[in-house]
Amino acid sequence: MTVVSSSAHEVAGVVVASRLETALGDPRTDAGLIRFADVVASEDITRVTPEVRRAVLDDHGLAFELVPEMWGGAGGGPSEVAAQLRALFRRDAAAGAELGGLAALAAAGVWTQPAAGLVARELLSLRPIAVAVEAGEIASDPQTVAWRVSGVLPLVAVPLESRCVVVRRGAAATLIGLDGALAVVTPRSTTGLRGLRFCALELRDAPVLATWNVDPAGDDQAQAMLASAWCGTVDTALRLAVPYARGRALYGGAVWDLPHARGLVAGAFADLLLADAIAAAALAGRHVSALELVPTLLGDAMRALSVLFGSTFFARVEPYELVETLVRDVTSMRLISTPRHRMSTATPGDGVELFEEAAESLEKAAAGAPAPLRRAVRDRLAARRAGRRDALQADAIEHLATEVDRRAAADTSLTFDNSGVFASRTERTTT
Repeated sequence: MTVVSSSAHEVAGVVVASRLETALGDPRTDAGLIRFADVVASEDITRVTPEVRRAVLDDHGLAFELVPEMWGGAGGGPSEVAAQLRALFRRDAAAGAELGGLAALAAAGVWTQPAAGLVARELLSLRPIAVAVEAGEIASDPQTVAWRVSGVLPLVAVPLESRCVVVRRGAAATLIGLDGALAVVTPRSTTGLRGLRFCALELRDAPVLATWNVDPAGDDQAQAMLASAWCGTVDTALRLAVPYARGRALYGGAVWDLPHARGLVAGAFADLLLADAIAAAALAGRHVSALELVPTLLGDAMRALSVLFGSTFFARVEPYELVETLVRDVTSMRLISTPRHRMSTATPGDGVELFEEAAESLEKAAAGAPAPLRRAVRDRLAARRAGRRDALQADAIEHLATEVDRRAAADTSLTFDNSGVFASRTERTTT
């Protein structure tokens, strides 16, 4: 296995797709390794085939980048891992969670702890680690020679090949072994992320493999990677909105010609850029508290787009039937987050400090962006800080809508990295 960089590279002033983005191919065609058509056709079934798992975790090294060098991995930086996760979440959030999101959660804050070696071995085996969303009540008998636990975990994200589960209660984490003879599985349904198996687990004398206290900095880093990844899902929904609005006739013209429609697109774009800026800062260890704003920003962006799609959203009209899945997935994003961030209730309009951090994050991320784009997103942040949801000014709407249109047509990301997306396997390869 040769580990390659996952980040996008700039060649002659043009940012091209990351290696994993290129390897995954175009999801809109049969050439894609993870295809939109498969997501729509079999939403309740995992799209993580053996070919996909091998390509992502082994051939392109995601499993190895998740593990530090001192524990046998390649030690990819947070931004590099986030770039890989974003490529996956851009196509299918459930597959992205199964292939990398759960691993990021399972390993959150463990690398400075004695249990790091055991977690590293499990990740490098390319087997998924299950993660308890709700811890429940577990009885244990630490006096026995082999410490074992019994009880029910009410909600667990548990891919089929998982051999262990991470259970968190606050800063305390426990790695518990799973075996067919030791755990009874009851399927649980969720609003989104239906391609990822969620279950209730009844543990019966299940072995405790390791325990550790989660390092808070590692916890924040994992959440930053996931926040960045979820920006990829919203990117795809916004990208689909442009051809829909341009192609749908209404009142003798196209939906795109209506100021209200362009306003919905512009607002969603501004919210996505704000979330992207916050995630980028947190990946660098700055302003991590502002991560609490990301779920609401991305959720509001998706709600605006669902209004734009109107009846098409509910009827799942081809080729835009994917949008409903994307909206429900983002609605469920707190299922794939660290316990501390999962319980956060911060919303735009709350907390002066959060918005000060968000503003500083935005200035850093938008430093190289065109001035009209910076002003438009600043205005959006100012409105949210004041607790307003009013529309952007007309000039800001036109600039943002035009920029979305341009980037979508050019297969360029709708985030500040301006990287190539949905490249075929023979295009835009990095050097």
